[in-house]
Amino acid sequence: EVAAKVRTRLQHKDDDALIADLQPVLDHEDVGLSSVDWAHLPRDRFAPTESEPPLSVGVFTRRVAPDRSWRRSSFTALLRGGDSADPAAHVDHDPGDEHPAAVPGERIPLADVPGGARMGTFLHRVLELHDFTRPEGLRPLLDAELSARGLESGLAEPLEPALHDVLRTPITDDGLRLETLPTRDRLNELDFAFPLRAGAEGPLTVAALADAFRHPDAPPGFADRLEALGFLPVRGFLVGSIDLVFRHAGRYWLVDWKSNHLGDTWAAYGPDALRREMAVARYELQAHLYAVALHRFLRVRLRDYTWDRHGGGFRYLFLRGMHPNRTTGVYAGRPTAAFVEALDAALAGVAP
Repeated sequence: EVAAKVRTRLQHKDDDALIADLQPVLDHEDVGLSSVDWAHLPRDRFAPTESEPPLSVGVFTRRVAPDRSWRRSSFTALLRGGDSADPAAHVDHDPGDEHPAAVPGERIPLADVPGGARMGTFLHRVLELHDFTRPEGLRPLLDAELSARGLESGLAEPLEPALHDVLRTPITDDGLRLETLPTRDRLNELDFAFPLRAGAEGPLTVAALADAFRHPDAPPGFADRLEALGFLPVRGFLVGSIDLVFRHAGRYWLVDWKSNHLGDTWAAYGPDALRREMAVARYELQAHLYAVALHRFLRVRLRDYTWDRHGGGFRYLFLRGMHPNRTTGVYAGRPTAAFVEALDAALAGVAP
């Protein structure tokens, strides 16, 4: 009832009358408010027009086609010739470059563990989360991740000892084992996005990328493989994610975990087999692009940085083939400073 009376009273008063009613309140010494003169403002209220034009779809009238070379790209995109949707996506082998159906020899423990992107993503996640120096934490982590991803719980039985073998395998010339690497010396999943051809008038082409790999310190013959790529000219940003960067003895290495099933025996993961896999899948390109990303990362963070002093190189770890008592599963590389800087300049579009 009171609200109705107040509403009725207010509805029958104009602005001046309302201000007059409020004046005693504004003038009271305990209130501390003051009024504002709005007389200079127009009193007209908004009124919609009688008719609005009908809505319609816009028409693109630009006569010059947009420059489609500007985009985000990645190692995967360069191989597939398209835009970058998932920098960490699995890379298929070249058609016609199949591995031998079978290699004689002793079977690996993970021969019967399924392959594919789902298993690869699972293993990446486990190695990202696991504290290498706490072996007792691996089994609970495996059980939790298998359950979370809807994978068979029994896979923990072969995976636990196999991953312990991975962490016990020497991966540097001085015998570093990942099981001794503390978390403070690890940087997991280092995402990067750096300008591509920012200093050049033209984009990066297949020919320009192949020419960069004709450097005397580049992998022999790899430039010819790059000429078969089908990506469109590109500039903008090169993006990616390095699985692991670790620090050891004053140097910095990058690691890429590979869960590829190359065969069921240890021989399928020997040095010659890994060199072939790195070439066929063009992982050499990925490794050197990532080396440039690490080079740029360290250059802006370390005092007196040089690649010769601080760059450890790359390690491609083929998990299924690693064992502490075998020379299998580990592909090691360390590009020279001259080649890293030359490739960096080619990607940037500036003179070396």
